[in-house]
Amino acid sequence: MLAPLLAILCGLLLAADVLAGVKGMNRVVRALRPFATVIGVVAIVVGILSLLSALGIILVLSGLILATSTLAGIPKAGAALSRAGRSLAAARAVIGVLALAVGIVSLLGQVHLR
Repeated sequence: MLAPLLAILCGLLLAADVLAGVKGMNRVVRALRPFATVIGVVAIVVGILSLLSALGIILVLSGLILATSTLAGIPKAGAALSRAGRSLAAARAVIGVLALAVGIVSLLGQVHLR
């Protein structure tokens, strides 16, 4: 249940420019922005734990973009991870929309009617 919610949060942050016209979306994104780095780091960890799924791959990609500045501080691997995050930033909106869509579909797939 955590991974789909995390994907939705990542998607909202990454696709903020695309979703700017949606009523109330600017307020949601403004509330989430201070936590973008934390959300990114958690997305990387959760994504690595479920790397064999589409959701896991999207979480890792989203996390790399959101946590780029923090990843630079990791000894030895930080520079490469930060470079990867900056490279992926060009596709920020696309990855954000994918994360949002996959997160919503995964969340709806977990809802069971009783």
